[in-house]
Amino acid sequence: WEHLRLKPGLQHLFLIPCNSHRIQLLVQDLVLSIPQSKKVHDDAQTVAKAFKNAHLQYARLREIQQQEYGRTWAIVLAVATCWGSEKGLLDGLYRSKAAIQRYAIRFKDMPNDILDIILSSEFWSNLEALRIILKPLDDALRMSESNRSTLAHIVPRWNTIVEHLEEMKTLYPSEEFEWFMTKERDERLKPKGTFLKRYDFLFVIVN
Repeated sequence: WEHLRLKPGLQHLFLIPCNSHRIQLLVQDLVLSIPQSKKVHDDAQTVAKAFKNAHLQYARLREIQQQEYGRTWAIVLAVATCWGSEKGLLDGLYRSKAAIQRYAIRFKDMPNDILDIILSSEFWSNLEALRIILKPLDDALRMSESNRSTLAHIVPRWNTIVEHLEEMKTLYPSEEFEWFMTKERDERLKPKGTFLKRYDFLFVIVN
């Protein structure tokens, strides 16, 4: 959009950055720049792939889901080019937690590292925490992609995200999360926190 608005034939247009894309990049930042979140993502993707790439194991899991819940749930893989799919990965595993754990206990036909992840209480606890952190971002992304979304919704939507992440920083304290959310830093000392890379574009819209 910066290059387009410099073209003589397009100078009459009001161009803004893509809000949906910024939210997706924010999810990417949250997942990849905080070590604990990245480990949850990597482990969750490993478990999901283990079932999605093995037809027999997936069929057995679906049988256990039917017994456990009276229905089946899909296991979803996150797509690296679409970070809006991250919560689908986490939700797909979390709602089938009991079935997946029963599978690991009943059928020991997966590599030990995958069985260790499935039977780890720490993994499931951290997965639930990341789901809670990402939910309002996922909601904001869906609203941003709605046909009813307008320019007037962008700033309030991001303000809601800021409030939520500040609350999450208190609930799940870590040095990495603290740095991620840093909103004011002296440029002579340290660069801005990761969050500001996505948040600063609001000032382009407002101004």
